[in-house]
Amino acid sequence: MDEGWEVYMDETLLGVTAKEQPLRDLIKTAEAGDTVILKRILTQPERVEFPAIQFCSRYCAYMIYLDGRMVCSGGFERLSEGKYIGREYHLVSLPSQLAGKEMEVRLTLSEATDRNPFVAVCLGDYADLETYFTHRLTMPLTIGAFLIFFGMFFFMITLLVFVDLRQFGVHGYAALLCILMGVMLHFYCGLDMLYMDPVHGTTGAYLAIWLQIPVVMQMVYRVPGMLHASYYRAVEILCIAVTAIVIMLHFVGGRFFNQTVPVFFLAAVVGYVTVLLDFAYNKKQGKLGGSAQIFLAAVVICITAQLFAGGYLRLIVRGFVDRSMNTRFLGSTLFCVGPLLFAYYMLVNYLFNATDSYAKEREYASLTRLAYSDGLTNLPNRSKLDAYLDQLEDKKMDYCIISMDVNGLKKVNDTYGHVAGDTLLQDFAGVLRASMEMVDEGICGRIGGDEFMIVLDRGGKADKLIEKIQEGMEELNAKGEHPWPYSVAAGFALRSECAKGPSEDIVHATYLLADQRMYEMKRKQHGRVENG
Repeated sequence: MDEGWEVYMDETLLGVTAKEQPLRDLIKTAEAGDTVILKRILTQPERVEFPAIQFCSRYCAYMIYLDGRMVCSGGFERLSEGKYIGREYHLVSLPSQLAGKEMEVRLTLSEATDRNPFVAVCLGDYADLETYFTHRLTMPLTIGAFLIFFGMFFFMITLLVFVDLRQFGVHGYAALLCILMGVMLHFYCGLDMLYMDPVHGTTGAYLAIWLQIPVVMQMVYRVPGMLHASYYRAVEILCIAVTAIVIMLHFVGGRFFNQTVPVFFLAAVVGYVTVLLDFAYNKKQGKLGGSAQIFLAAVVICITAQLFAGGYLRLIVRGFVDRSMNTRFLGSTLFCVGPLLFAYYMLVNYLFNATDSYAKEREYASLTRLAYSDGLTNLPNRSKLDAYLDQLEDKKMDYCIISMDVNGLKKVNDTYGHVAGDTLLQDFAGVLRASMEMVDEGICGRIGGDEFMIVLDRGGKADKLIEKIQEGMEELNAKGEHPWPYSVAAGFALRSECAKGPSEDIVHATYLLADQRMYEMKRKQHGRVENG
């Protein structure tokens, strides 16, 4: 029913809408505040039990009459207050008998426009029109919801996986872009009318569209390994500034979003060409890895599809392309293709990066273990012990150092071989681990050879811990699994006993005192063996 309406303005007949003469051409001289009147005589639709009319009003207040009786109206309150009026879809019930009745539509424009303020008009059964509207929204609703939830999920995964700030920035902006494209699809296709004020929906759609420009520019700028030309940063700042100005103008009432569409296309094309040139330059220089190339290819394809779809729909709105069911479906499909391809490439790129990140983490963990772990006993090594002591010394805690020496290692090596000596040390390491369970804070490790050390954050349990270790050695002797005896000499010292001079000297002095006491115990043990 977009055709066949008599169009009046100031009681003057401007013409009748037709395919070759759409409404926007008849009212192209209309200004903000003008009222356009559309009239037509209705016929009774066949096989319709509950008649209804469906239409979309654009940037205008409206009143609909049937034989002089008002059927519905809207937008006049916002118009009188000078507030923004967006796009709004309507489904209005009509009387059961329509044949011969005159329908009059009064449209009060909020701005001079080159668009049809009254479009997508359909007359039919209420349930059929509702089903048609829902069916038309199925694809954008599904894809929009998918993109929003995918973006949110991807952002959470990014927080967990990517510890590198540059990688996090790229994938964080990519997740945000997915969310913005999902919101754009959600609002652009009129889904907002199901649960919120359409004015907010139109504003949300334009916000999501405008914010995509700076997000893409920031995202590409953070791709690892890219060398950016000097003009890239300048274009990026310019796009951010233009976006900020347009948003500010909309909310302070200077110029609304729908009046800045040409500016959007100009900014989007400039940003697109800049990204394309930057991508081509880096590809030519051979600076990009496989992951970066996949990601940038996805960005370029997505922007291309979005610009093409936006331009195509703009041509439909301006009347250069026939506004048929097929052309509208093609435009909506094109709008969905870009975001879907981007989400797919994001997933591929994420898997590529996650695999690479996991491999690097495994390599880092392996190198860390080699740097701070003793290869034979898997206990912390001297470097780890020194680092732990430095932390305690920085806090000025009264830590305790226990110096230990496994007795008889040389004799076991000489008598039974070095494999047996390794077994002796590994068994003692097992006793150490089991004994350390009785203390809350501390670390045990191997210094080298037959020398071991325990560092306790506090020294209150040092005596009991040494007793526990001695008991563990006696248990090994009692088992009798090996021909050599198990014994250890130990001595401990507190930081407070040596708390003088620089920190390095205090740590060294505490260790030497513990070592001295350990050797005193070793001499006593040897004396008991000789006397025995």
